[in-house]
Amino acid sequence: MKDLPEGRANPTDQFMLTIDGGGLASGNVGTTTGREPGMQDRDFNAYAGPVAVKPGETYTLSELGVNGAQEEDYASRWSCKQGEEEIAHGRGVEGSVTIPESPANGTDVACTFTNAIVGGLSASKSAVPASGTPVQANDTITYTLRFANSASTPATVDTTDDLSDVLGNATMIQDPVSSSGTLAVVRTGKKLAITGALAAKSTATVSYTVRVHEKSERASNTVTNTLQGCASPEDCTTEHPVAALGVEKSAEAEIGVVNYTVTVTNTGEIAYTADKPATMTDNLAGLVKVGAVYRGTCGQARGRRAW
Repeated sequence: MKDLPEGRANPTDQFMLTIDGGGLASGNVGTTTGREPGMQDRDFNAYAGPVAVKPGETYTLSELGVNGAQEEDYASRWSCKQGEEEIAHGRGVEGSVTIPESPANGTDVACTFTNAIVGGLSASKSAVPASGTPVQANDTITYTLRFANSASTPATVDTTDDLSDVLGNATMIQDPVSSSGTLAVVRTGKKLAITGALAAKSTATVSYTVRVHEKSERASNTVTNTLQGCASPEDCTTEHPVAALGVEKSAEAEIGVVNYTVTVTNTGEIAYTADKPATMTDNLAGLVKVGAVYRGTCGQARGRRAW
């Protein structure tokens, strides 16, 4: 027997059921018809059987999608009952059942394949530069969210891209753009809501770009972006290490002299380079004359020293 509690993924989907083995003659086949959900018992031709079986013999049960029905659109399971007692069960489109030896006078065994519609929607996130690539102030990161529907029916997208850890360290310079006219993106605060329909066997993307701002060097060592609703967190989370500066100043006073020490430490996960050097400014307003011993490049302008 066949049960479609959620109906068909496609209205025209049908299923051919077969029972064989145990010395049965071939041809014990039934094929569903119609478009109604639930138990497919309106047409006797939908049954594989009934057949006479022997206690102790093992029989094979199988189903096959026909008339365009695709196996990947359904999660199949099967169950065989003797009266109210389940004597065999499993998942998939094939199984086997051994007929019990009792009662001695025999009893009916009914087997049912039940198919639930499977959502074929998957989501992933990527970034340019790739996740794990170090970034510095003023660098840009372009994020792309990819939605794929592998099913033979349309899928519904309803997810959120949380930008809390991104917009604390970067500014969005290109608003989200959807590649699909049926997929809408709405930004509320630091979150993007992506909703809409995705056609069967299709993909769509949402892309946007941010620029790492100056204060991120002193606020966080990573820019992290996570898309909710993913089967695997690794597929939907990107991280970019950020160079970070730690600055400490101390002073020692002697007679007529104050010695200042400014200590700048790279507390981030990447090195500063000649192309992208570390920079900081010390405000010396109110100090008339300054003598300093330093390493690196130092310049003075309008009461400030910059390293």
